Amino acid sequence: ATKKSVGKNILYLNQDICQFELYGTMDAICCLLDSINHITDIKKLDKLFSLVNNYLNPQGLFVFDINSPYKFENILSDNIFTYDSDEIYYVWENDYDKENKLCDFYLTFFVNENEKYTRFDELHTERCYEDFEIENLAIKNGFEIIKKCDGYTMNDVNEDSERIFYILKKK
Repeated sequence: ATKKSVGKNILYLNQDICQFELYGTMDAICCLLDSINHITDIKKLDKLFSLVNNYLNPQGLFVFDINSPYKFENILSDNIFTYDSDEIYYVWENDYDKENKLCDFYLTFFVNENEKYTRFDELHTERCYEDFEIENLAIKNGFEIIKKCDGYTMNDVNEDSERIFYILKKK
């Protein structure tokens, strides 16, 4: 990212998303690739919304996406996915607990390093947030919901939307 942004005024920080500090206010804050779903405690998500509001200029935008309930229940659920290329092979197993709205992702990677494959394993957990939970947090923390989009489009969300983009504006 730094190589691509030479000469541009971009501040890169590596901080806990639920405790971040900025050095001034911004016109927009983006949080992408289902990072919100990785926050499994709604109290921490509330804190994130509060911090974002704090660091946005008046009328500033907060843009983020989530994996939708439809995706958790019908696509991720208890499925197994694989990927195979010359550089990497992986197996991705999911275990979705609908009652607690938590999905564990068990990932096993085999990475080709000079014709020798190195294995590493990861465990990720995501929480499925319902639309009303996101809306309640947005309103509580001083945001107006400008738009909810289906995936990477500007189309309205529908019952089969797998990814939902939220565009919020600070009141």
